[in-house]
Amino acid sequence: MTTWEIIKDIFAVIGFCWTLYGILVAVKRELNRRKAIVSWKQVEDGSDRLVQQIAIARYDPDLIVSIGKGGSIAGGIIASVLNIAPRIHIERRENPTVILKLCQGKLELQGKKILIVNGESNSGFTLREATRIIEEHNPSEIKTAGLIVLDDKNNKTQVEILQKPDYCGILVNKVPQPPWKRLA
Repeated sequence: MTTWEIIKDIFAVIGFCWTLYGILVAVKRELNRRKAIVSWKQVEDGSDRLVQQIAIARYDPDLIVSIGKGGSIAGGIIASVLNIAPRIHIERRENPTVILKLCQGKLELQGKKILIVNGESNSGFTLREATRIIEEHNPSEIKTAGLIVLDDKNNKTQVEILQKPDYCGILVNKVPQPPWKRLA
């Protein structure tokens, strides 16, 4: 193989890589176009809106159950501003039943007012499941809050809404991409 042929092959590979890079950039741009990019400022404002809605409703929970990173952020702000304690945090990858069983000896849920705070509420599945599990412990009342809530009236996202939160911080009409997911 001559030097010229090697150089031609190298340029062919470089051309292919640039083409592939261009395709990947276009795909990423299209995926981002289909998502609602949420900023940290919007998260702060949405958390403030949740606090205001809960205060206006005069809902005074005995316990906050926060789900996921966003739920922890909003739940922490709500707990701090409204002076509510205690708080349980459940990561989305954990089984809520196991967490609640671990806490059962330390926290009595029967007869208590519970606020479940979810960071992103797309379909409402997580809120519905958390509500179902907590209902088994006979609380007096359960309310739910979603920091970022999919409000897809035209059903462009094809997401079936199973449960809407009682309190909504930020309403979006596309699947949300919160700032904590962009950090990874």
